[in-house]
Amino acid sequence: MVAGFAAWGIFQATLPADLVMPLVATAFFVLAAVLGPLAWLRREMSPLNVTYTDVVGALTLIGVFAAAAIEPEQMLRLIEGGMNPKLER
Repeated sequence: MVAGFAAWGIFQATLPADLVMPLVATAFFVLAAVLGPLAWLRREMSPLNVTYTDVVGALTLIGVFAAAAIEPEQMLRLIEGGMNPKLER
């Protein structure tokens, strides 16, 4: 979670505004995908403790919310601009 939000801050400070939310959503999905196999291997369920499965689910949910916050016009500007990282802010 900390890595995802740190990436969000770094993206916000260094990249154009149109690239931030798509990259944040992708970062959370990638983190969930990386931790997914570990959650699969350690499948113990404990209602009293946070498990890897809980963390993967939370990362996926945050990624979905970040993806839902992307406006269609924003994606259109990215696609029309060729996803050039030197776009104007």
